[in-house]
Amino acid sequence: MKLISIFLLSAFMLNASVSEEEIYEIKAELEILKEELETTKILARQEKPSDFNPSFSVIGTLLASYIRENEHHHSPINNNHSHNHEYATGFFIRELEFSFSGDIDPFFSTQAILALEQDSSYKLHIHLEEAFIQLNKWPLETKIGLFKANIGRANSIHLHDLNQTDYPLAIKSFLGSEGLSHQGISNKVSFDFNDKNILSIFLQGGIGKISPLQTKDAKKIPSMSVYAWWHNQLANDHFLDIGASSYLGRKDKSGSGLLQILAQDLHYTYTKDSITKFILGTETFYAYAKNTSLSWGGFIWSQIALMSSAFLGFRYDIAPKKPFDKMNSAFSSYITYYTSEFFKFRFGYEHAMPKIDSIKGDDRLFLSMNFVLGAHPSEPYAVNR
Repeated sequence: MKLISIFLLSAFMLNASVSEEEIYEIKAELEILKEELETTKILARQEKPSDFNPSFSVIGTLLASYIRENEHHHSPINNNHSHNHEYATGFFIRELEFSFSGDIDPFFSTQAILALEQDSSYKLHIHLEEAFIQLNKWPLETKIGLFKANIGRANSIHLHDLNQTDYPLAIKSFLGSEGLSHQGISNKVSFDFNDKNILSIFLQGGIGKISPLQTKDAKKIPSMSVYAWWHNQLANDHFLDIGASSYLGRKDKSGSGLLQILAQDLHYTYTKDSITKFILGTETFYAYAKNTSLSWGGFIWSQIALMSSAFLGFRYDIAPKKPFDKMNSAFSSYITYYTSEFFKFRFGYEHAMPKIDSIKGDDRLFLSMNFVLGAHPSEPYAVNR
């Protein structure tokens, strides 16, 4: 600020013919610059907490939905007796997520995420989504605690960061209504082959968390997952991500035999002027136990930018339902509008088909509002201003 004042004063001294009106304009500009500088300082203090003080965020999602069920079928997906993210007609506080993160000391950092949810009968439920300590000065990126498992790509993304209204059917069938977490340890190592190719490998394991394909007795037996993710820049603004993962656990109690879930994911992204213009992604899952095939499922989705802050998307799902020898599918579309990285509206439509050989099913309309308050970073894939 002193340099600016000196510069303006020097310009004034070199030009003695400056009028009083111009002097007033210079003073006014100086006052504006002072105000902008103070505003910048305040924002910087808000966005970057001081060392070893935790960051705090509140992420909220409000959801209005309307369900028109087929008169010949009551969809098992719309289950009013569960407290997961199933749908019913009404207006709901779908989720309030409270996130705490920060450095403990130069060697360790931590993150804890607590979620408050309202089910279709308007009952409130609270649960811990993540709570882990991360080792910073270590050859590997190591987490110890409770964390989202890297099995496929969508499973590791929190609900409010999804590009769609809800998790795909395959995630719910193979990994759970909110995906699968590990309660244990995670190690990640990355290899930078060049500026355009990165290979990351995750090795995770824990106890106490299971897939819907396992029984409650399996919670007492450790499970593990491994995920390899290759990120490749094909050309300027064009990116390709390929992932392969495997989950291993007991089907039942000790000695019951292994359950294995194999998954693959593929994502193509086109980004221009810091905006993700187009995405095409797919994930598939295959599960078997004791050399017996259990089932398979997957989804494919796409999103295109209509303008810098509005996006149009589609998704098709196919997945097993209980009993796992039966399949169901769904088609959904949505429009998302961002007022900023921290607030968005999403209007969506879904046609859920309980029988794989019939297009008959339930129609669902959704309107959601999502906000981010605090130090939480902006959302992946959609807006990156």
